[in-house]
Amino acid sequence: MNVDEYLYKICLIGDKAVGKTSLVQRFVYSRFSEGYISTLGTAISKKVTTAMDYKTKKKVKVKLLIWDIAGQEHFKKIHQAGINGSNAAFVVVDLSRIETLQNLDYWFDAISKAAGNIPAIVIANKSDLTQKAFGEEELKKATIGYTEHFIITSAKTGEMVRDAFLKLAELTLNDSITPPAAVAKEPSVQPIVLPAKLNLLELEDNIIMEFCEFIGDIELGMNIVRNQFDQLGIDFQRPTGRDMKNLLAALVETAYEFRAPEEVKELKNNLVLAVENSIIND
Repeated sequence: MNVDEYLYKICLIGDKAVGKTSLVQRFVYSRFSEGYISTLGTAISKKVTTAMDYKTKKKVKVKLLIWDIAGQEHFKKIHQAGINGSNAAFVVVDLSRIETLQNLDYWFDAISKAAGNIPAIVIANKSDLTQKAFGEEELKKATIGYTEHFIITSAKTGEMVRDAFLKLAELTLNDSITPPAAVAKEPSVQPIVLPAKLNLLELEDNIIMEFCEFIGDIELGMNIVRNQFDQLGIDFQRPTGRDMKNLLAALVETAYEFRAPEEVKELKNNLVLAVENSIIND
């Protein structure tokens, strides 16, 4: 058997600003940025590591497809699409913010709905901070009923970061029923059902996922979306109605590079419908 044949998708989820992106950068690139790195939608990294096969007692190579998923609460459709198809998950909390621990229920419910019963580890990040809102005992109690695995880390110093990823790789390898040489599939995006009225953040969530569904590739779709946000100068955490109209026009124009005109027309109609079902004041 070729030891390079294992490929697993793992996702990092949790509230915004808990350090998900910093954890990925520390593990994949061995670097850390002091500035807050806000993720738009999803960001995907790849890393090859090793994990112990409990049956053979041998280490094998495992390729990890690491999905860093935005924590902003209005990205509910992005959360579901990003988690969908995952083989395992990290739920990241911030040791300096008790509310991130209290929100475990939302994130584990999202895992259950999108990926079912998969291996999961709660990461309590920012152990380097002197002021902490909770400790190991509170963490242990909070994770009861969700997972028996939790790890305290610091993306800044690197403490226990590599250990956390290696542990999840090991759990995934030994839990997985995926046969060798099987490739992790890209998650499918479910059709969007619009509520009666969307606020601007919900509209943003819908436009992004409608476009990614149209492209048929979340990784490619998210890269295009991020590029358009940069070109248009849109702050995705504080979008305006004008921003969303400009984004719609830009994505429709880009869509002609991927599909036939009649298909793009259908995308445009769907996006216009989303805008018409939103509350836009400018």
